[in-house]
Parts: sequence; structure tokens; C-alpha cells
Amino acid sequence: MHTSPRISALGWTPVKGCTWLSASSLDVTSHGIEQDRRWTPVTHGLRAVKATDVPELAGLRLTSEDLPAPDEHLVFPDARTVHYYDRPFEAMVHDGPAAQRISEWIGQPVWLAHTTGPTGFIWSSPISVLLLSELAEAGLPTDTDRYRANVVLDDLSAPQPLTLGDRLELGNVVLEVERPLDRCRVIDHNPVDGQRDHHLLPRLRDGLLLGWGCRVLAPGTLVT
Repeated sequence: MHTSPRISALGWTPVKGCTWLSASSLDVTSHGIEQDRRWTPVTHGLRAVKATDVPELAGLRLTSEDLPAPDEHLVFPDARTVHYYDRPFEAMVHDGPAAQRISEWIGQPVWLAHTTGPTGFIWSSPISVLLLSELAEAGLPTDTDRYRANVVLDDLSAPQPLTLGDRLELGNVVLEVERPLDRCRVIDHNPVDGQRDHHLLPRLRDGLLLGWGCRVLAPGTLVT
């Protein structure tokens, strides 16, 4: 097990694709970060609106307080099947002010789906980890919200490359690295206003991953 570097930053978002929110602590269950990406915008055909299609969504800040209560603004009286890529999720579908804000922001009508299952709308692993040494090595921007990692580790003084199967002990939370994470064009967009301000994808290379997907071996609380 790694003696893990200091946690530099923690982040999450209640609505997939929207502004990444910084946190001083995050509760972790066996399924990942509590409330992370439990909501997603969906078309009226009940397909999730992907961040790769509308990366500007990263500039729209929504917090838990902006979202409807379980019985508010329901489009249907019961759960419906929502598709994120080809993966089905059972979700309650809501209209209301938050859905309208997203619709105006991206220029198309959407609803908001709230998953009823144990995991959020996450394609890969429950928790993502980013190493600051990888950004420094490649000379990439250091505004870490751009990379939308749940956990940012400061290993600048002693770079700590990760490999599959490595375990990270972060306070009382233990994670196991299970896969590298693919990167999409969202990293080219400013995490504050959602506007494109870089062209980073061509600068990535084999071995420079900018993120690892981890599963949870021991739940607990992450603290910066």
C-alpha cells in the first residue's frame, strides 16, 4: 500500500457535466462519493446529455440547493429508464427551474434525471484521482478543476507514479487503482465559464494519463 501524498484538492458535482465544485471534505461509500453526479440533464427522449456534446455546460454552477426535492416538478409519476451512452439507469425525471436553466444554457430543452440506484451517472470507476506531478511534467494548466478529479494528490516533491492494483490510503479511506481514465475535450474548456481556452488533447501522450479510476476498499471521509 502506498504512503499517499497529501490531498491537494477534492471535488464533485451533483449534476453531471456542470461546474466542478471544490470541497474541504467528502464522504465516501463503497459506491463512491456521496451525491456525486447523481443527476444528469436528459433529452425529452430520455438520453443523457453528454459533456462531450456540450462542454460549455462546465460553466454552469448548480449546487444541491438548486435541485428539486424528490416530489417536485416530476415529469412522470414513477422511475423511467434513462440511457447514458448505451448504459441504462433507472431515474426519476424532473422539470423545474434547474432544468430550465440548463436548457437555456445549452440551447436545447432538457429535463433532469435523478438516479434511483446506488451509483451516480459515472461511466468509469467510482472515484477519480489526479497526480499534480503529471501536470507539471507535461507543462499543463494547473487549475485542477479543469480535469474534474474527485481527489488531487500533491506528489510534486516526490512523484509517485501509479499502476493498476496500487492501493492508496487517504486517512481512513482506502482506494485501489483499477484503470486509467480516458480524457475528452472538456479539459480544453475553462472550468469557471465553460468557454474553450486551451487545446490540450493533442499534448497528451502515452503514459500521461491525467487521471486514474479507483474503487473503494474502505469507505470513510476524505479531508484536505
